[in-house]
Amino acid sequence: MRLSSRLFNSVSLKSSLMGIAIALGVAAFAFTGVGTFSSLDPNTAAKVGGQTVSTRQLQEAMQELERQNSSQDPAQRRINMQTALNQLIQQKVLVEEANRMGWSATDVEVADWIKRVPSFQNKDTKQFDIEVYRKFLKSGQLSELDLYRNGREVIASQKYQALVGLPDVLPAKLIEEREKRGREEFLIEYVEVSPKEDVVKKQAAADATAYAADAKNDEALKKAYEAAKADFSRKAQVRVQSILVGFKTAMRAQGSALTRSEADAQALAEATLTKVKAGEDFAQAAGTLNDDPNAKAARGDIGWIDDTNIDPETAKAAFALTPASPLSGVVKTPYGFRLVKLLESRPAVQKSFEDAKGELALRAVSGTARTQIIASLEKAVGDALKLNDRAKLDAAVAAQGLSWKKVAKPVNVNTRFVEELGLADSLLKTLFTLKAPGDTVPELLDFSGKRTVVRLVSRTQSTAPDASSESGKQASLMARAEGYRSAQAFAQGTSRKLFDVYSRDKEITQNTALFRQE
Repeated sequence: MRLSSRLFNSVSLKSSLMGIAIALGVAAFAFTGVGTFSSLDPNTAAKVGGQTVSTRQLQEAMQELERQNSSQDPAQRRINMQTALNQLIQQKVLVEEANRMGWSATDVEVADWIKRVPSFQNKDTKQFDIEVYRKFLKSGQLSELDLYRNGREVIASQKYQALVGLPDVLPAKLIEEREKRGREEFLIEYVEVSPKEDVVKKQAAADATAYAADAKNDEALKKAYEAAKADFSRKAQVRVQSILVGFKTAMRAQGSALTRSEADAQALAEATLTKVKAGEDFAQAAGTLNDDPNAKAARGDIGWIDDTNIDPETAKAAFALTPASPLSGVVKTPYGFRLVKLLESRPAVQKSFEDAKGELALRAVSGTARTQIIASLEKAVGDALKLNDRAKLDAAVAAQGLSWKKVAKPVNVNTRFVEELGLADSLLKTLFTLKAPGDTVPELLDFSGKRTVVRLVSRTQSTAPDASSESGKQASLMARAEGYRSAQAFAQGTSRKLFDVYSRDKEITQNTALFRQE
């Protein structure tokens, strides 16, 4: 029998009956499918050991999910059904485990739970009202047996969670040592194991010269030339600034141009030209009046153009400009009236294979040169770290023109990000291997892809805060919070493992017929 909407929509009772299952399912993990699948009787959605998930319970859990996602898509409904079933199974696993360990609820505990359900309390006194409770039972919305069964399950799972969720209680010595470590501060210096660009370029140039001189590489270079021929062939180009004044019948008209006639646009362009000739800055005018949004954002600069990437009228006007006469007149184009100002020009380029051979060779070897230099540098640094040889390490670093740099702020066990390096996860794992100034982390650390050597400059310990001071109280609260966080992580981990055990031992069975019906 389904719960009535009046009772089920009561937030307090709904939370009591369904809250734990849904909270555990969402907070701990979302399953995509669990246990073995089998056809059970139509009223049973799943079985977990001696516990049963009824189709009624599944439907109620689905209703809760569908309040959050009301999609009628069949695929989404199947997802909702599987999610709801997974959450209910997770609750049943906890209930079954609690019962097996002797933590099942007593009649007295269930009765006390019922008395605390707000739906059964007098609105005025906020106390349990037997008449309200009897009225509910008489309505037939839920049998007393089912209500007691729900109460037993909730209490059993609460008992299990309460045990595994207890905060850590650590020995005083361990707490003292942890607090001491938390006050340790490490000032470090580092060097990024990455060759300087001038070193890479010099090596690549030498390698490219040798590569191009070797006749055995001619065939490969010729193939590369044919594949990249466009890179070595370029028309003459000019770089210009442009002001476009559009009108409503022009191509791609937008914005204010849609309300402007052709005559008005021409008059506005002529007026702008007059202002520029009188001394107004072209870039400023282009950033104010311009119906080309990209040119307007770039203060008129439309980059390098030729007759392949702009309309013919603009290209003709632009190529007629010279350094002595850099400003065009008003040019009519399909897009509106345009003013153009010359910034610079470059001649056409047509490189033969022999002209391009050196550049092609450089392309072929530059990546290899960098890789080889990095590999050689990392090997030299790695060998010095293995031998714990400071002199050899400094020599390997200096050979590449690199130098040690100090971080601005000391780091400690709570540091999650080092401004100069990035995320500190790799550093924290090895931080306490640094004991004396000059000690080096015995391996290359990875900071977001940057291979780095780290060594200690100094190590100090801050004074422990007075327990009665504000900082001392804050430290105590943080320690307590850490204990609860640790307990929460342990509880979630235990829940996962418990679920895995029940799945492995095939104690979870789902009704596959339900999904076929969907």
